[in-house]
Amino acid sequence: MMSKIALILPVAPMLALAGEFNCHAGIELPPYRYIAPEEALSRKCCVELPCQFQGCCWANQTPPLYSALRSQAISEVEAHHLEDTLLLPAINSGKYPRSSAPSMPDHFWYRISVPKTTHGYFYDGIIRSFRETFQEELRITNVDLDIFYINDFDEHWANNETYETMYAGAGYWTHTDCNNFRICYEETGIPAEDFTGDGVAFVLPVALPSTVNFRDGHTMMPAALELYNISDGHRDEVGDLQRPWNRQWASVHRYNLGEIIYFNAFRWHSGHVPRAGDIPLHLNPDRKRAETVGFAAKTKHGHWALFRMCKGSTDDKVTKKILATDLNPSSTGEAKSTYDLTEEEFRLHELAKMPYKELKVGSAEL
Repeated sequence: MMSKIALILPVAPMLALAGEFNCHAGIELPPYRYIAPEEALSRKCCVELPCQFQGCCWANQTPPLYSALRSQAISEVEAHHLEDTLLLPAINSGKYPRSSAPSMPDHFWYRISVPKTTHGYFYDGIIRSFRETFQEELRITNVDLDIFYINDFDEHWANNETYETMYAGAGYWTHTDCNNFRICYEETGIPAEDFTGDGVAFVLPVALPSTVNFRDGHTMMPAALELYNISDGHRDEVGDLQRPWNRQWASVHRYNLGEIIYFNAFRWHSGHVPRAGDIPLHLNPDRKRAETVGFAAKTKHGHWALFRMCKGSTDDKVTKKILATDLNPSSTGEAKSTYDLTEEEFRLHELAKMPYKELKVGSAEL
């Protein structure tokens, strides 16, 4: 784990243009530091939900910026039903193209939408889970959520270099969801100016490589989420935008079937890339992994709006939907919202090798 931290230089917040989703309301997001329960109590802020106070710690973001909130959304029986009646028939039909990233052409996944008309229990579970977790209303919008399905989840998905290298970009697939929010919010039909800037992201696993969940004893469940110790807009000690350099910056949150993990959409994160040897076939005989990636944005009217990860890519340089793999019949098609990456943002998202810098933020040990 990286050692310590230097104070970052004060910078002006990144403000959205008119008609553009204003991620985290342009507020500068601090890096992670541990906040003890006693400190949270004295500050009258929350590090977890539900919250007895009016605000959350770490820049008053909802959900708390460095939290990971779990809630069972659908049962294991419902998850199996979803796979057997929707996902596998869709894959076996041959109608769904496989997706891959140019940087990793031998890694594929399918993107399959979940119809509300035939699998309404899926959405009912998400709405119920959200209400129980946030004590707030989540409203379904017109566009169906997508599930990302991998049917060859084995050792070729593992990689050691992404943990060990001393070059930026080694932590591939790490991203924040600000760029997704900047185009995907429009599928809700709600104008950008009607949102507060608060954003929830969530993963909901519906197929795993083993019948044994993490909570039931599969302590190294390779299907998992990585959450990092910095967030969107983080700058290093000389004021340059900074992203996680490798996977030593991450905490791993392993999956249970049907259980949602909610987290702040503007925190750096990634699907888990295990180390070599961490996907042994005898413990993960089903060689599969499937999850919904979904979003919720809070409106100024008080409720939250549910929408999908519409781009089909975690690459922050992608500024448009990937329509070639978007077979969602409820899709609104090409995004009308557009945005340009600044030169600085583009450099940040490039995966070219750059000199290594140690993460430094304050004086707290991570």
